[in-house]
Amino acid sequence: MERLFLKWLQSHIGVSEEVVLGPTDDAALVDFESGEHAVLSTDMLMDGVDFVCSDHDLALVGRKCMAVNLSDIAAMGAKPKYALVSLSIPYSWSAADTQKLMEGILGIARNYGAHVVGGDTNRWRHPLAVSITAIGTVPVGEAWCRQGARAGDRLVVTGPCGGSILGKHLEFSPRIPEADWLSQKTGVHAAIDVSDGLAWDTFQLARASDVGVVLNQEDIPITSAARDLARESKKTPLHHALNDGEDFEIVMAINPQSFLSISRDWPFEQPLIDFGEVVENPGFWIRQTDGSLVNCDPGGYEH
Repeated sequence: MERLFLKWLQSHIGVSEEVVLGPTDDAALVDFESGEHAVLSTDMLMDGVDFVCSDHDLALVGRKCMAVNLSDIAAMGAKPKYALVSLSIPYSWSAADTQKLMEGILGIARNYGAHVVGGDTNRWRHPLAVSITAIGTVPVGEAWCRQGARAGDRLVVTGPCGGSILGKHLEFSPRIPEADWLSQKTGVHAAIDVSDGLAWDTFQLARASDVGVVLNQEDIPITSAARDLARESKKTPLHHALNDGEDFEIVMAINPQSFLSISRDWPFEQPLIDFGEVVENPGFWIRQTDGSLVNCDPGGYEH
């Protein structure tokens, strides 16, 4: 099955001018441009943890596996270029199952300009495991990092959060176009993607920057899915927005003057959301609707 699958794969992945040697050898060769840094990210996703193969369309499972890596590339302000895909496939799967999974991976990679240039496949007696390494590029000195936030920066996120388990975790769109547009502007001091919860990931950005953050309760963006989930969980929609994770929006610390011009010129349907500020003293606070500050545990999802 593996040899037949590899033959099918080689006829479906395509190539780009930069790919000197694709997945036909022991390793891929790509021609990187001068003046750029490589940005590398890898994620391993597993059946029963990140998705349930028996409940979900396999193309959507594959799509998610690639999309989480593309989200990491976007959070660095980089452009995706290449990817390596490794699959541990259950013995019970057919070639058609594996192809459907891979079609989901290849489809979203192609949509965002990433070329799958290699990887590995194995079969085993356990549930599906997928490991993808994404490679992007960013001009030297222009990568966004978690560190770099400054007191006075606005905390901005690319979309509402919470309730991703109801479907968004499989079908989200990595913020590659938004990051590409923002990378041409000035004023983004730090960034992180929301994988473990809006609260926790914002706190991670603050901790890396040795600053604190104040989130405005009334400005925290909440999805309709979070409100739906709250009716079942008996927790508040705000709790879900702050803690659910797998939203894969991008949180940024942006210079307040720059944010004014960025928000004015923002060309995307989903507006940027200003939900707080960076402060000098390390910590995590939520400003209540009455204006009082409450020191909080950032919580979040723990793997």
